[in-house]
Amino acid sequence: LDRSSAASDVYKRQSLHQGHYIKCVITDPGSIDEEWSKNNIGGINFTDNEEVEKFLRFNIDLKEKIKEEQQKVPSNLKKYTYCYKCFMVRPERAHHCSSCGKCYLKMDHHCPWVGNCVGFNNHKFFFMFLFYTVVISIIMLLTALPSFIKILEGGHGFSLERTFVTMLGFLFTGCFFVGGLMMFIAHIWFISH
Repeated sequence: LDRSSAASDVYKRQSLHQGHYIKCVITDPGSIDEEWSKNNIGGINFTDNEEVEKFLRFNIDLKEKIKEEQQKVPSNLKKYTYCYKCFMVRPERAHHCSSCGKCYLKMDHHCPWVGNCVGFNNHKFFFMFLFYTVVISIIMLLTALPSFIKILEGGHGFSLERTFVTMLGFLFTGCFFVGGLMMFIAHIWFISH
């Protein structure tokens, strides 16, 4: 394997890594808005009428009304919950993100690294971002391993600056690898269950 094809391979993986990161950042995680509630819940009518909205937002019996609607629908089909922060009906597996202030379908978590929630629409991109993070970390560790071993054996021929940069880079990449691998394994478990 020559250096140019190995470098080309690394650049391909890095571009896939960055591409999935960008897709994860810009893809809507699966927002649920009032339009969804209007179109998908039977028996509860959301309108622009302020009195009706006020009634729905502050009605104590709303939870009971939603339970009645859920009983009408066969159990293998739709179920709904109510978000008391957004004041709207949402699907059963939707959750409210306190950072974004919205409800998202199958919300996993709010990720500060992507500046977005990970939900139904962008979970695939987040998973692939984690995968390529682990792959690139492995490549970087394997590339730096000969220099790291040489330093541990005495560091002959290395300046103090090169030794420091190599050790720091190897430590940083190792931490990045361990963190990425743990998150990747956790998401494999989440997907499988």
